[in-house]
Amino acid sequence: MQIKTIQEGPGWRWGFDPNAETFPFLLGSEDWALELTRAEFADFHRLSRELAETVTRSPRS
Repeated sequence: MQIKTIQEGPGWRWGFDPNAETFPFLLGSEDWALELTRAEFADFHRLSRELAETVTRSPRS
C-alpha cells in the first residue's frame, strides 16, 4: 500500500511519500520541484523555523 501526501496551493506544493527510500519529501512550485532526504528536510524545517522567528522578532530599541 502506497501512501502519498501532496498538498498544494497557488504557487507552491509539497509532498511526502513514506515508502520512498531515498527522497521521501518534495518541495516546489508550479515550475520546479526539489526532492529531499529525511535529513535534508529536517535541516530545511529547522532553518525555516529559525528564519521565521528571526523575521517576526521585534526590532531592538
